Amino acid sequence: MVNLAELLTAPGLEAVRPLTGPLDAAPVTGVRLVPRPDLLASVPPGTVAVLLAPVPRHLLDVVVRDAAAAGAAAVVLTGPEWAAHIGTGAAPDTTRGSGAPDIAWGPTAAVPDTALSPMGAAPGGVPGPAPAPATASATVASVPATVRSLAERGRVAVLHTGGDLAALIVAVERAAAGGAEDELARVQVAASEIPAAAGDPERIAVLAGRILGVPVEQRAAGPGEEGASAVGAQGEVRYASAVPPGRAGAVRPVLALAALAAAGGAPADVPARSRGPLLAELLTAPRDQVARLAARGRALGLPVDGWHIALRLAPVALDGTVRYGTLEAVTAEAQRLLRSWPGTEGTGARHLSVDSRTPPAATTPDGPGPAADTTSPAGQSPAARTASAPTSGAPATTAGSGPRASWNAALVDEALVLLCSLPADPGADGRRAMVATARRAVDRLRGLHPKADFRCGVGAAHRGPLGIRGSAREARAALARAADAPVAAHDAAGLDRMLLEWYGSEAAREAVGELLAPVLALGPDRAEPLLRTVQAYLDHNNSPARAAEVLHLHRNAVGARVRRFVELTGADLADPEQRIALQLACRAGLSAPSP
Repeated sequence: MVNLAELLTAPGLEAVRPLTGPLDAAPVTGVRLVPRPDLLASVPPGTVAVLLAPVPRHLLDVVVRDAAAAGAAAVVLTGPEWAAHIGTGAAPDTTRGSGAPDIAWGPTAAVPDTALSPMGAAPGGVPGPAPAPATASATVASVPATVRSLAERGRVAVLHTGGDLAALIVAVERAAAGGAEDELARVQVAASEIPAAAGDPERIAVLAGRILGVPVEQRAAGPGEEGASAVGAQGEVRYASAVPPGRAGAVRPVLALAALAAAGGAPADVPARSRGPLLAELLTAPRDQVARLAARGRALGLPVDGWHIALRLAPVALDGTVRYGTLEAVTAEAQRLLRSWPGTEGTGARHLSVDSRTPPAATTPDGPGPAADTTSPAGQSPAARTASAPTSGAPATTAGSGPRASWNAALVDEALVLLCSLPADPGADGRRAMVATARRAVDRLRGLHPKADFRCGVGAAHRGPLGIRGSAREARAALARAADAPVAAHDAAGLDRMLLEWYGSEAAREAVGELLAPVLALGPDRAEPLLRTVQAYLDHNNSPARAAEVLHLHRNAVGARVRRFVELTGADLADPEQRIALQLACRAGLSAPSP
């Protein structure tokens, strides 16, 4: 047999709220409808007595005393006057002289018609929403002190329901009896509620525990416990719980469903995972393929025609498979942290207030196109409608309340590119808010992975498919400078921009290629450390000590790399003209987009 605390976890009893009294005093033997309070004395021990007649406040102590004398497990009040005061801390006014009906309890007393109808039901008999759960303090304040004392001494609980009484009777009988019917009901509730929390293991554990009536924890099952596991994109998810009597048949399927939902990810993440490879291709493909890839992106819901800010995240202290494994492991966490912008916290929501009724004009791969009629969805171009539609991870907003932002991620060249897409230019304030949010996210990741030394570069805001590539290039250039601080932003008005524009010319690329040819011939894995070391050495006035400090290397290692660079190129680092040429070449080479 189950006690009240266990019984109230059963499906169909969500509308039942405890008011006072113990929930674990006695096993529940059954349920009975009681037309009048004076009949309570005849109910069998362990009964959940559902009173059909309203109970005035000044007579509630009599009801509790009679129920305790009969050995009832609980008394369920159904009067709407108690429902109105659950959680408010105020007691219902049911005394004579205050507008309450004069109810005579006896054989000839009529049961009010409202007592036989589903309380809180909508027209047509459909149960309405359950009353809000009462806090302990509010519940106690709603019940007279004498009633609370009687309930505790008599070991009887006082409950209230505003739901369908017929459904209540069925649910209590099913839960009290236990067995296959109760197990099936719990599995059905799990199948209905758990998928909605897919991708959120902690929330799923809470839901599964509520459905089963026992704590569900994220761990392997121990002796005498039941467990389930599933493997998803973010690794293996395990759940375990005790096996309560009479519910063994429900525990395994509920835990299995929970594990599959947690490992599978949120439904909105499925198209996001499909967009990741496309974003990587868009960032690395030749320019003449951008239009084709942009069309594919629109079909997948990637808002290529909006405004974009790219972040480039890298664990600079890691190499090889460990680096890739770490980036894959933090992809979901990084997006979750960044999706708080723009939102209800931080400065992003204030600085990115955008009128969502005016989406950006349609763009082509080469830039914005002519203005279009955007006063209605029918008047928008397909590209504009795509850009203005909310996407994965972006809460819908109303006009003026903030932009619809979406986040997508791709692993590109040993780094994680995180792309924030917006329907309008966020401006300077929005870019500053993005940098601040990136700092918070990187600080969190550095705390979770202290050996990785995560650093991040932030690009400027650009529009259209080519804007995605432009912002990503800027983020890469900024990351190359993220030596003094974990997060560095592209200097839209300074050296970064001039370097990128200069390196965009064919003549500049040829000059850099000739100057660094012996180093670049080593391959990217060996060339990049040399270029990065020489750049730091030249940036700090040929100081090996300062370069070693910002690169987290020993000064002897810096000296060895600089000597190797000089041997390969034949450069004279004491010559001012050669020094500035090499300094610009190293910066341009490290900031260059992938071919």
